[in-house]
Amino acid sequence: MAKIIVSLPARIVYFFSILMVLGVLSGCADDPVQDARCVPGQSSSCACPGGELNVQVCQESGRFAPCQCPSELSDTGEQDANLDGRNGCGGVGALTLEGAAGAPGDKCGPCDDGLVVCAGPQTLRCTRASELNSCGGCEVLEAAPGDNCGSCGNGAFVCEGANALSCANDKPNACGGCTDLGEDERLFTCQVGSATGVLHCQTRNNLVCVGPGTNACGGAVQLTALPGVACGACGEGSYRCAGADEVVCDDQLVNACGGCAPLLAAPGQPCGDCAGSFQCDGTERVVCQDGTNACGGCSPLEHALGTSCGAGQHFVCNSQGGSVCKPRTDNLCGGTGILANLPNSACGPCGDGKYVCIAPNQTECANATQLNECGGCNRLNHKSGTACGVCATGRRVCADANTLACNGDANVQTDDTNCGVCGLVCAQDTRCEAGLCVGEVVTPPTPAGQTIVAGSQHSCALRAGGRVWCWGNNFHGQVNAAAGNSVNFHAPYETALLDVVQISARGNHTCARKQGGEVVCWGHGGHNRLGHGVNTANPNLVAVAGISDAIDVSAGDEHSCAVLAGGQIKCWGNNAGGQLGTGTTAVVAATATVVGIINARTVSAGANHTCAMLADKTARCWGQNAQGQLGNGTVAPNPEPAQISQLGLILQIEAGDQFSCALREHRQLVCWGNNSQGQLGNGSTSRILLVGSAGTMLKVLRFDLGRAHSCAVQDDGAAFCWGSGANGQLGDGSYQGWNSTDGGVIRTTPTQVQNISSVSEISAGAYHSCAKRSSGQLFCWGQNFDGRLGDNQRQSESPVDRRYAVAIPTLSPVTSEAGLCSDGIDNDADSKTDCDDGDCATDLGMALGQNVGDGNTCLYGNYFASQCHSNIGGTQYNNGAEKLFTWRAPSAGTYSFDLKGSARYGMLYAFNGGCTGVELACVDTTYNSNQVLSLPLTSGQRITIVVDTPPYYDVAGSGGGCGLFQLNIEKTAQE
Repeated sequence: MAKIIVSLPARIVYFFSILMVLGVLSGCADDPVQDARCVPGQSSSCACPGGELNVQVCQESGRFAPCQCPSELSDTGEQDANLDGRNGCGGVGALTLEGAAGAPGDKCGPCDDGLVVCAGPQTLRCTRASELNSCGGCEVLEAAPGDNCGSCGNGAFVCEGANALSCANDKPNACGGCTDLGEDERLFTCQVGSATGVLHCQTRNNLVCVGPGTNACGGAVQLTALPGVACGACGEGSYRCAGADEVVCDDQLVNACGGCAPLLAAPGQPCGDCAGSFQCDGTERVVCQDGTNACGGCSPLEHALGTSCGAGQHFVCNSQGGSVCKPRTDNLCGGTGILANLPNSACGPCGDGKYVCIAPNQTECANATQLNECGGCNRLNHKSGTACGVCATGRRVCADANTLACNGDANVQTDDTNCGVCGLVCAQDTRCEAGLCVGEVVTPPTPAGQTIVAGSQHSCALRAGGRVWCWGNNFHGQVNAAAGNSVNFHAPYETALLDVVQISARGNHTCARKQGGEVVCWGHGGHNRLGHGVNTANPNLVAVAGISDAIDVSAGDEHSCAVLAGGQIKCWGNNAGGQLGTGTTAVVAATATVVGIINARTVSAGANHTCAMLADKTARCWGQNAQGQLGNGTVAPNPEPAQISQLGLILQIEAGDQFSCALREHRQLVCWGNNSQGQLGNGSTSRILLVGSAGTMLKVLRFDLGRAHSCAVQDDGAAFCWGSGANGQLGDGSYQGWNSTDGGVIRTTPTQVQNISSVSEISAGAYHSCAKRSSGQLFCWGQNFDGRLGDNQRQSESPVDRRYAVAIPTLSPVTSEAGLCSDGIDNDADSKTDCDDGDCATDLGMALGQNVGDGNTCLYGNYFASQCHSNIGGTQYNNGAEKLFTWRAPSAGTYSFDLKGSARYGMLYAFNGGCTGVELACVDTTYNSNQVLSLPLTSGQRITIVVDTPPYYDVAGSGGGCGLFQLNIEKTAQE
């Protein structure tokens, strides 16, 4: 449908007259935005180097501003605060039009055909903007909605979109005319005498009955067309009879300009601001030919603008739409000089600034972006010289005017200081090839192995003189070497062994290698795991038959193995999974030689498989393989030793419970097999069948595997554990509950053990772990149901699980009494025991009032038993983390002890004297809110006050046992 814009010609003439005046005044008629690359104000998405999307906006110069990316700001970003903020009208503030940002020369109005001009230094206005048409669009409609339309004028125009009309409900008659034909219908039969004729349209408004042999006009000659049929140039006329034998086309719809569309106005009709008139424009339409002159007036200008009218003068527009002669001295900034640059034209090295008036005769470049430090216009995402690359050893340098490249980054395949992994430095006289230090000579650990071991339910330590101490569950005699004693040991017990150089504990039995190479075992004897052919428990020391020159020994769950001096391996015990390495799963009565190995250096017996390291630093595994623990890419068992795929050269290998780990030559720890509890440490719980890149830690000195968790020591002495932490065995504070089995708390990546440093050895048991510091001090943590942590908690109470490392008393050296405050032993040899030692309790003297204003009950140590407890549903909730204070009564009387603050989930109780004194009284602050401990005391009587939390609620977020508290002590009555 044709669309005619009524007022466009007058506005175009006016707009171009303004541009012409500006061009004459400035000496340049070029529009600086004509060759712009974008429309000012237009926005576009842009990508940042990190992949995130942002927005860039087209500036007044017609150039997009640099993409704003979240990163280190370049020099261009740091200069934003120093840019000149003057606007295009010469003011100092931002210019807005109807609340939106604008600038002189912008388009404006609802149809974006107006012109933004300055209304002062700080304001803008919109001139000559069109209003929306009746349908809500910007184009001029040919008629108004509701006007009559159609060939009969009985239709009505309706909006068809924002800029178009359509004719609705126009209903001409059957012959195309407008007269009602009544009940007659075209082509219906009619009666001509006794003959039957047919009704035909004679004209558009009447019908004729034509009999046989007669045409539609009443003659006998065949007509060229039937009356009423459409015809004409516009296709909306119709044929009519011009006689009995002739028809002519009656086309009444051709407009006055020769077109078919209705004209907006008749030619000659007045229009415009200056008494113009509509005239045919040669395209079958009419346009308004108005007399508006170049200055917006109606009278013809007597002189062309810009022509000379005297010395130093020329004609310019006046305010009445005419011209006036003025001196050739005025410019766009209101001065009398010639401007070197027009206001609002682009400027700056990147072309995104604009010239603004700073004086009547002077413009200055404002808001221009400065070149970045590489000499380009784009914003750099980083500063040159900053660290970059895989190992952050490279430096960013300019690649071109707008790009930084990383120069000098480490290649982990060839960099001797970052070989294979960042930070791994190859030893002297070696080089990095394919990510490995070639030529590096690292001696594997000697088979002497650990001096502290964590078994399934007990632990043992090797001390000076080859003496062995054990503690924990002794039901099978795995602790006590004396026959008949099955009592659990909550503190280290010295066995009768001497001259021992290595110990190993697992599966409720213990084995030791003596100085001469003899191996002795004791404890659970099922499946001949003690190696003497008897399947019963034996607390006595039993020599393994046929072994006298062992250089390494390892106790597994139900089997054990030893490496002999010649390099052979002998194993004994359960062989259901082929873990003895005999090539079959047949029962072995005594000891059996592992087939195919003659140069072994170390051996590790797991739950139902075994691994060994050979003298050439390669490894072999054999036995059960349901979880891929053999590392050969399958889950099929293999009773014969086989080399592990993709492993390479190693320094240590260990077999756990259905998983295995090895320490590669460059001290990267890799693991494979069962990973349901995250024990492989690779950030997932997915099983791994091949070694591949299942790395967990770097710079590892040594490591050990438990039932569902793993632990390792780095070269800086830091200890890490990962996997199941349900019983606190990770030492990082994680915990699920008393006597829990695997599940609940899981750490899939290494987490640092708390409360211990300078670690030289570490051992992972079933649900607990132990370690030795370089000073020789021993620590354990995790499940403590049967005293396996050796912290000497009272046997009459259920020992508390430890989620942080605690020192083992009685086995020197112990450097602090903290954590060992209720055993009555001077563990740190400072002549003070328990709460007399400042390591355990803070002395409050005799002060009254709020003695402690910022205490915290979330502590690592000071767990000890008390008769005072909160009984919830039959479960005793005591022996959690405590804060201890000693205090003396300043005079005889009754005193109240009130615990205030957020840490009220627990108990408050007191001992007479030190930590091992008589318990005087207690109150349960958990379920007896605002209860106060009241005690009658004699003058100078010393007591120990304990702020106690339950054992399972002493970690923040796990039940409310942590928080700040205030201890208020007041005297309530005289004696």
